[in-house]
Amino acid sequence: MQRLCILLGVFFIYNHSFSQKATFVVPNNYNEFIKSNDINWAIEGHECYSFLNSQKIDSRNIYDYLLTTIDTTKSPVYKSMDREFSRDQIFDYMIDNSYSEKFTDFESAKEFGDSLKSIKFHEIFFLENFAPKCQLIAASPLTSFAASGISLGLQGLFYCSFQNKYPFKITKGDDVIYLKEFERTINIDSMIDFKIIKETYGMNLTQALWFGASKGHSKIIDTKKNFVIDSANVMRYSILDSIAEKQYDSTGNFSGYYMAPNYPVFENNLTNSIQVDEKIYYNRSKNFFFVTIDSCYLFVKYWNEKTSMPVIEKRFKILFSN
Repeated sequence: MQRLCILLGVFFIYNHSFSQKATFVVPNNYNEFIKSNDINWAIEGHECYSFLNSQKIDSRNIYDYLLTTIDTTKSPVYKSMDREFSRDQIFDYMIDNSYSEKFTDFESAKEFGDSLKSIKFHEIFFLENFAPKCQLIAASPLTSFAASGISLGLQGLFYCSFQNKYPFKITKGDDVIYLKEFERTINIDSMIDFKIIKETYGMNLTQALWFGASKGHSKIIDTKKNFVIDSANVMRYSILDSIAEKQYDSTGNFSGYYMAPNYPVFENNLTNSIQVDEKIYYNRSKNFFFVTIDSCYLFVKYWNEKTSMPVIEKRFKILFSN
């Protein structure tokens, strides 16, 4: 009877854990697309990029273009994601009330703007069929602000270029402008400005990428050994050629280490960060930003027994079929 109860308990835990394939937050009007079964993992937050040396639009940096466009058109702008303001109201509703005194028009805003032409994006970074994607929901030009002559950092002026649909559509004749390419690193251990809004089987980002490769959604190349890992071996692949074993002399005293062949078990917690190469575009016809991701790399972090030092290396490249 006791054995039967144990077996039933194990079955319940197993069934409860894995019957719930995906968990996600209650969706709203801009992240509802994550309900799709094709979306395996997602985080929501903010990311800042400098467009100082980016492609220009009509001889203007995209940062200046946003300010001047909002100044001369009826494009909606946002103080927050749930409230809309007209261009005439924007400087009366700044996050810091002092802005309404300092900035009375957009020319003043540009004068005190960020020298790096930084734009903060409200975004969702996610895996679709285990391939990394990024949805830029809204853009906010940043400006420097200070109190009593002391710099307090950067402040978002407003949100604009709102995009709440995925997948978005680009039609023939749209004026799409390539802006800049960025190498972006996401560290699983320090995602301060992001929150997880969907995950599959309770896996983190790198675990989900490995799991996707094991199911044939992608291929993983070990750049150090220069070969593609077979999908059947992905979940038991080892990054280490050998491991340090203690060695003892004939009297049983410790005499040092020798390097023994490593066991074929992959510790996926060693891959704690990824790098994606992003290209950011602006659709001037429809006033929204979007991102394409051309490549993805996994970093590994482990302890080198030979040097007694931690090692972080850019080790794996992931190739996606879609």
